[in-house]
Amino acid sequence: MQMLLKKLGTIGAIFILSSVFGMPIQAQENSLRAPEVLDLDDPFARGINRAADQATDGLTLPAPDGIAKEEVKTGAALLGSSDREALPVNLYRVAALAVAQGSARGQIFEESNQDVSEGSRPELAYLRLGTFGDSAEARQTAINLKAVMEDYIGGHFILRRAPSSVDLDIGPLHSVTHAENYCEIMLKLSNGLVQDCYAVLEYPGYEPLDTFKSTAMLRMSPDAVRRVLQDDNVFDLQNSSRQLFRVSEGEMLGTSGHQVVKIIPSDVILVSDDGTITALPLNYLPEPDFGGSAAQTATTAPATNANQLPQ
Repeated sequence: MQMLLKKLGTIGAIFILSSVFGMPIQAQENSLRAPEVLDLDDPFARGINRAADQATDGLTLPAPDGIAKEEVKTGAALLGSSDREALPVNLYRVAALAVAQGSARGQIFEESNQDVSEGSRPELAYLRLGTFGDSAEARQTAINLKAVMEDYIGGHFILRRAPSSVDLDIGPLHSVTHAENYCEIMLKLSNGLVQDCYAVLEYPGYEPLDTFKSTAMLRMSPDAVRRVLQDDNVFDLQNSSRQLFRVSEGEMLGTSGHQVVKIIPSDVILVSDDGTITALPLNYLPEPDFGGSAAQTATTAPATNANQLPQ
């Protein structure tokens, strides 16, 4: 009894003594529950933390025989998630692509918004590719970029005059984040033509605004169905392995913050939060179609078709 009183302190001692002598126990002021007479034989019933909880931060201890029962993984935690944000990106496969025509991108406009005043049009996200001494230099850089990385050009080039320089922008893009991630592609694949870039908000002018409109049809890989969804009691695995859904440029994909930045004739180009560029290819080594239960296919080696672009 003395050891217990030392641990509980003065308040705990008063609480126990009142119980022993049949004195009424007062409910806490902030409690809506009626007072109860508690069994002194079970001090844990009064909310005292067990030593095991303190030692393990509340983790479940193994069973008495030393073998903890492993929780069965069914994939049930994915229920309610968007199909495009439920899996790691390397578990999606490209089934089809619809790439915007070249005529809808890569045109060069100069001073397109000079007559636009504040309060007349929304500000849109553009990517600033550099600042040049004159229009001819900026225009030449735009021409070179289109020649070097035509498939990756999703918007139009805009030349904006400043008092002593010319800014070269491309866009508009779907968001500031889209522009920032597109910058990573430009820095990586422009063969040094773009040394620095950043997102800006500008009023659009008479340049076309229907940009970055390519789309892709994706599905889950059979490997994803086997390893992640797993349980036929939770998912219709056969239909899950055949389900198709569409993603567009600017949308998010996967569990780790990847954005579909550009879709080209051969790949879906993604950029992660840390700037890593990844490609989901249209052409990939075929995988076996889904068949059988997870137990029957548990020995299947995982397949990864998401390719990180060269650093």
